[in-house]
Amino acid sequence: MSPIKIIFFFIVAMLLRIAPIPVTLYPFNPDWILLLIIGLCLNMPERFGIGSAWLAGLVTDVLTLKLLGQFALAYALSAYFVMVFYRRVRHFPLLQQCAFVFLVLLSSRLVIYITSNIKGIPRADWDYWMPAIVGAAVWPLIGYLIKPSR
Repeated sequence: MSPIKIIFFFIVAMLLRIAPIPVTLYPFNPDWILLLIIGLCLNMPERFGIGSAWLAGLVTDVLTLKLLGQFALAYALSAYFVMVFYRRVRHFPLLQQCAFVFLVLLSSRLVIYITSNIKGIPRADWDYWMPAIVGAAVWPLIGYLIKPSR
């Protein structure tokens, strides 16, 4: 996959991240940037890794006006988790890949939850965790779009 295509996907993911949506639909808006990071780490681990995920997280922190480093930490840890298991997960059936992506998205939400609690903003209702479920559900589409042509 060319660098221009990767940058285009990141721009689209960032726009989807900051797009104005109704508050009632916010729980159904997955973390598009993290889904892209997972896909790139699975399919191109030699070109996209933990440092790139950390940089994408810093840009996300600035775009969303959140605590600086919050998404950077979550994305870097998620990329590390994916990089450790990418050789196995790449060959999993689609349903097992969706389960793995769900765990990565859930762990990212947990890191963001913990850092928000340190800041003093506790929030643990069901709609906080819902984007992980929706993200796992849309993973087949993201995985298909990111898979490099062989």
